[in-house]
Amino acid sequence: MGLLDLFRFGRVLLGTAKAVKHQRQTAVDLRALPPAAFVAACVEGFNAPAAPWRGEARPPAPDADALAQALRLPAPLREFYRVCDGFASDSPEFPTPVLGLRELRPGAACTPPLSARLRTYWAAHGNDAAQADRLAVLPPDSLLALVTADTECELPADAVDTMMLLCPPGAAEFTVIALTGVSDQIPAGSVLDVEGSSATRYDDFTHWLATRASLFSSL
Repeated sequence: MGLLDLFRFGRVLLGTAKAVKHQRQTAVDLRALPPAAFVAACVEGFNAPAAPWRGEARPPAPDADALAQALRLPAPLREFYRVCDGFASDSPEFPTPVLGLRELRPGAACTPPLSARLRTYWAAHGNDAAQADRLAVLPPDSLLALVTADTECELPADAVDTMMLLCPPGAAEFTVIALTGVSDQIPAGSVLDVEGSSATRYDDFTHWLATRASLFSSL
């Protein structure tokens, strides 16, 4: 690589770093909002002008508190469902269709279960984890970890079956929340955004949702 190419590469990295810094600050600002304003701002972020969809927050369920308590949902998720009953859209391309309270279910209740989806994917495409039948978990907000695949921990595949699904799952892409602690690195309330061979961990539901909303609003 010549000096000119190195200079151009450096400018790309600098521009990327600035964009990521701005996106992360937007996520921090979103998380500081009161629950109702937070939900509205996230929907606005997802509905960026260039987006080919229109998403909306469904009205909250009348018995949201009772349902959330029965499911033993973490506090940030309970606050979300007090404001709305998940997200809906006029397009199947909407990136974050958060399920309604009555649609929530553990990974084991999916057909096929979430762990089986991972194993099918790993058999066809390989697995990033150092140990067999485990899911590599990356820390949040770390470009270096994404580039180097530097894992924070590894979880048994069956662990995702004990977690609560937050959005309709894909073949090997899904988002789950831990209702109980899974490990020292995955305490109760943690959210895992799983993409086939690895997952990104978020501190809680608002951390995950704010990160996604700020990402789409910055595109």
